[in-house]
Amino acid sequence: MARMYFDGWYNGYKASAEEWYENGLVYINIQYIRPGGRVNDPAWEKSFLLNVNYKEEIRNYAHSLVNALSMMDEKRNGNGQLIPLKCELPKPLFGGLYNV
Repeated sequence: MARMYFDGWYNGYKASAEEWYENGLVYINIQYIRPGGRVNDPAWEKSFLLNVNYKEEIRNYAHSLVNALSMMDEKRNGNGQLIPLKCELPKPLFGGLYNV
């Protein structure tokens, strides 16, 4: 089973991030549901593959990542496959401030 990094509502978007099955990437899916709309029928949906330097810290940047990615277009190659984007998070202090 793939590792789930975050799943929930962030900045008004339903978003989830999980481990991708190859190359150590993180798959992020973002959905916008109109007010009064059905959760299973989003107005739009975007997906991204991220090559993240500190995957364990990604949950601490969920709001910022969702906000930035929601304004971007998906990056796909000529075959329609997602192109991985490089994402560099700040180096964790003391082994990660938010590790519990």
